[in-house]
Amino acid sequence: MRAFSTGYQSEVRFRSGDYWITGDMTLGQETEVTKQGGNSDPVRIFVDGDVVLGYDMVTSGFSPGQLFIYATGSITVRQFSAITGFLYADGLIITEYQVVINGALSAEEVQLAQETIVSYPSAIAPDLDYTPFCDPTGGTPATLIADWRMDEAGWSGTAGEVIDSSGNGNNATAQNGADTADVAPALSGDPGTCGYGEFDGVDDYLSVPGLSGTLNRTASMAFWIKTTQTGNSTAWSSPAVAGIEENGGADDIFWGWLNPQGRIGLTVGNNNTTVSNAQVSTGNWTHVALTRNHESGEYQIFINGALDSRGTTGTGIIGNGFSSIGRVENTSSSVALNYLQAQLDEVRIYEGVLTEPEVQAIFQARHPCSQSICPTGTPVPGLFGEFYNNMNLAGAPEGTRVDGPVDFNWGLGGPGVAGVGDDEFSVRWSGRLHITQTGGYRFQTRSDDGVRLRVDGDLVIDEWAPQPATNDTSGVVNLEAGQSYDIELEYFEEFIDSEIRLRWDAPGATSGFVPIPVGNANGTATGLYHCPGNRVDSYTLVHANNGVTCEALPVVITARDSAGNAVVPAAGTVVDLLADPVPDSGDTAWVGDGTYVFSGSENNFTAFLRQLSPAEVGLSVTDGTASGSSGPVNFADTGLVFYGDRSGGPLPNQVAGTEDLNPVIRAVRTDDETGSCEARVDNQTRTVQLGYECINPGSCRAGQTLSLASTFIQANNAGAGPAYSPVSLGFDDEGYADIPLEYSDVGDIRLWAQLSLPEEGEQPAVDLVGQSNRFIVKPHTLVVTDVQGAAGQSNPGGTGSGAGFVASGEPFSVRVEARNSNGAVTPNFGNESPAQSVRLELSELVYPSGGSLGNLGGAGSLTREDNGVALGDGVSWDNVGTITLEPRLVGDDYLGAGDLVEVTESDPVGRFYPYDYTLNGSTASDACGPFSYMHQAAIDLSYTVSARNLNGAVVSNYDDTTLAYAGTANPGYVAENDDAANGSELSGRVQAENEADWSGGVLTVTDSSAAFLRASNTRPDGPRADLQWGLTLMDSLDGRPMVDLDMNANTSGDCAAAGNCSAVALGDPLNLRFGRLRLNDAFGPEVVDLPVPFYTEYWNGSEFVRNVDDSCTRIPRDAINYQPTGDLVDDSNRTVPIGGGSTTGQYADLDGVGVNFSSSDADHYFTAPGEGNTGSFDIELDLTNRPWLRFDWNQDGDFLNDIQMPPANIGFGSYRGHDRIIYWREVLE
Repeated sequence: MRAFSTGYQSEVRFRSGDYWITGDMTLGQETEVTKQGGNSDPVRIFVDGDVVLGYDMVTSGFSPGQLFIYATGSITVRQFSAITGFLYADGLIITEYQVVINGALSAEEVQLAQETIVSYPSAIAPDLDYTPFCDPTGGTPATLIADWRMDEAGWSGTAGEVIDSSGNGNNATAQNGADTADVAPALSGDPGTCGYGEFDGVDDYLSVPGLSGTLNRTASMAFWIKTTQTGNSTAWSSPAVAGIEENGGADDIFWGWLNPQGRIGLTVGNNNTTVSNAQVSTGNWTHVALTRNHESGEYQIFINGALDSRGTTGTGIIGNGFSSIGRVENTSSSVALNYLQAQLDEVRIYEGVLTEPEVQAIFQARHPCSQSICPTGTPVPGLFGEFYNNMNLAGAPEGTRVDGPVDFNWGLGGPGVAGVGDDEFSVRWSGRLHITQTGGYRFQTRSDDGVRLRVDGDLVIDEWAPQPATNDTSGVVNLEAGQSYDIELEYFEEFIDSEIRLRWDAPGATSGFVPIPVGNANGTATGLYHCPGNRVDSYTLVHANNGVTCEALPVVITARDSAGNAVVPAAGTVVDLLADPVPDSGDTAWVGDGTYVFSGSENNFTAFLRQLSPAEVGLSVTDGTASGSSGPVNFADTGLVFYGDRSGGPLPNQVAGTEDLNPVIRAVRTDDETGSCEARVDNQTRTVQLGYECINPGSCRAGQTLSLASTFIQANNAGAGPAYSPVSLGFDDEGYADIPLEYSDVGDIRLWAQLSLPEEGEQPAVDLVGQSNRFIVKPHTLVVTDVQGAAGQSNPGGTGSGAGFVASGEPFSVRVEARNSNGAVTPNFGNESPAQSVRLELSELVYPSGGSLGNLGGAGSLTREDNGVALGDGVSWDNVGTITLEPRLVGDDYLGAGDLVEVTESDPVGRFYPYDYTLNGSTASDACGPFSYMHQAAIDLSYTVSARNLNGAVVSNYDDTTLAYAGTANPGYVAENDDAANGSELSGRVQAENEADWSGGVLTVTDSSAAFLRASNTRPDGPRADLQWGLTLMDSLDGRPMVDLDMNANTSGDCAAAGNCSAVALGDPLNLRFGRLRLNDAFGPEVVDLPVPFYTEYWNGSEFVRNVDDSCTRIPRDAINYQPTGDLVDDSNRTVPIGGGSTTGQYADLDGVGVNFSSSDADHYFTAPGEGNTGSFDIELDLTNRPWLRFDWNQDGDFLNDIQMPPANIGFGSYRGHDRIIYWREVLE
């Protein structure tokens, strides 16, 4: 860190380890420094500046030798301070009055004030380890300054919305439309890398105040990047992750700039060569770490956790500042800026230089993916407080409010909530705690009186008893960044003073316990929130606006949160039913006792309001905290009433396109004597004016129809009309008329009716009016109507070796229509408020049978299009094969009316194929230690290849072993010797496994009989002492590529630099030799043993020479035949009669299998048969199973067809050689 200071009465806790401060350290008055953790390792604080230890400052928990403070400047210890530790300064150490040091002081000059005591434990000092500071090769350890995980659900340009998970508060702000996505992260799964930022290369970037304060000096930057963008040959004119260009000067720096070949670099000034060897502009995720030491100029570039390149660039601290991620700034305002077109994730900034193990750990790091703070609805900053006018949280709260931070000292007063006194009250605060930094947290309450704290359901503080103002502290609670946890704080006050504070000590904090902050409006910041979806904010009342005095009016009352979603109130919630005029004050009354008690399982109920005389009545409800009301209901003695059927009750919810035969309308009047309903129109046919109103959506769509009694009626937008259509209805003797109902569209609607009756006898003229209850018409089903690739290619829906669709993990689009039961589109779907939306589920794996169904990405909520259409253009599937999809309603519900009547499975979607292939690892080992013979099928070759999706995960369905996936890729091979572009000559001579099986997405080749063949019908060639084999994968079905290619057998030089790599190198280079076996004639005196030349040779480019590296050739016994005794399978055949005696063939290493050679030689000889025993015999060798040792002995130009060597003649006495041998000589003693 740059500098460190504390205020009055602070507490600072250090764990064992080294702390580096590149500025001054000042500890304020009465600061307490404590040691955290139980081990005995020291705390070492290295300060590149001055240290001031404030008045009455103390240390606790340290023994001598466990605290070490070193300052490059001076150390001042204020009066009354008590320090256990060792203080060292390059400058002065000054102590003031009555300072106690239990340790040691060392400085250029020490000035001790009156009554200073220094107790020196001499036995401790020699054991201290000062290496981290004193070692001139060591540097300042890298310190995490910022960590932007980019897991936010989206960015809108709100200040500080891009959260820094390091805990240092370096939050960033998205500019000009930079946003997030999570469809295809660098590391998929949960935990993984989760969301990422998207930058359009036009004007998107993140603003980070003070960014250059770190990156202009010794620093490191690590990030994941996915891009195809390339730059220019000069850093200043290229896109970069961050940096500054000094227009016309060289006081500039470029972090993560891209050159024309798509390599990434770190450059100071005008040095344009400091780039990686590997390309990153491949369209795949690549992890990059960059480090720079501003003093030495040394830089390092790590690619995917491994050091790729290093060198030196400009030295010194850069003077020009910048504050952007995603662009290069310029000191001239008139110069166009260079913007990055890429996806970025896990961007980390460090002070200091990362080590290779640290980079590897960062490369492999995963974290839990962020979860929504609230399951439904938008989180609201602050905790929801419920205030009770008793000490035990009993009954209903007197009031509620949102608080945060909870940091109150009310003294002799109270919380200021109406109905709550100054004493004997209690409060429950509840909500969610959102975390952006992983680590161990300690919680602390300060309360007068009782307190309880629960985090994630665990009771971490429990002091539910009267007490004076007391600090109560929890143990360590481990929390994960990106997660949200339930938190509940309960408090009661008895008498006199009242105080309640909620604090924490976060990981890495050095300022002790501080109030837990309140969150932000975007729901991205660390802190306290509550979920309105868990609270009843209001009630809605749904009913007809007209009623009759002879019948109670049904009213549906629904609890809602602040976002308008239906919620379930807590069990025991009592709702009072009210009306204007007041119920029971006259003719107005709610059926029952005028209250309803929720059971904890329902979100609505139906109440009935009776009005006995014509009147206009307003309705309202309240639970003491939340309330709701509705417009007036006009009650009359006559009217038209809609029913779901003849038994009564409201119209039920409907299904679009399905005719409901049960609805009826009744013309009624109130009997003057009984007050009951009787028919106003009976046994006659009347023309009734009927219409309907579209309430949600509020606009009826043209071309859609609602029929009653087989007649289409007039549509009315919300709040318009009423406009009617005449419908002839036949009323029976009870005043009922059937009105079968069918609506072609969807939404929340209601019916209107009007009937004008003339004066008839004693019946006066009257206008009967009526209005139905609101009811929901939901879609019958959702249907996938089109599936296309991102480039517009159609979905073939094939299996097996049929046409492919898109690569696994690549985005594709799915078009879904909401339809009625007649198969017609319902165009108002998606126009509701809140808009109803569609999600996709995997339904079935069509191909390959028995494989994994995998996971669907980007399918949680499709984008609403017009006319009942939803479109998902970022859907992806993470495996290979063919699938079907099911479009479903988000939440499995339409406006509270339940799920679809029918779930319609899509046609097959696919075939999905691998995105690419990657070599996981390989070895190639020579057959005979340091070399192999050409045509010797004993080279040990092993490797694995993974078929992957776009995100780099293995696609397990790519399996022709157990899943019968057709058309899998086969390996092919190339070879090149000494980078001499001779692949066309050599590649065809590689003989290795080329029809291996795929299992679970992995091709595993283990071939111990691979070979490099001799050239066909040619003379000896080679040696090939630097023969590199390479792998090419032949995907004839889909043509998907191998990645990380690093070899081209047909060109020389760096193929990566030339951009023409075509294979992946397999293992280390091999050493291939053209060999042959030699067995010469031999003759000599019969009285001494006769050596026989029997050895291996290889062609050195100009002649055959002894192959002294060969200690692995073995000639089987059955291939060696002595004439006339036979082959050596019978060991007695080694003894051959000569004259009156015999000779026996001897070898240095003969075992039960055959003759073993050492340093090319069999060390063959025959024992002396004895004086006078002369004669000769032949040895025949069969090389049927040793083609690598054959030669063109018959001189026909074919070096492979001679399986029999010319016989070697062995003679004792005089000898004349055989005409067919290569040469002969006399072997004499």
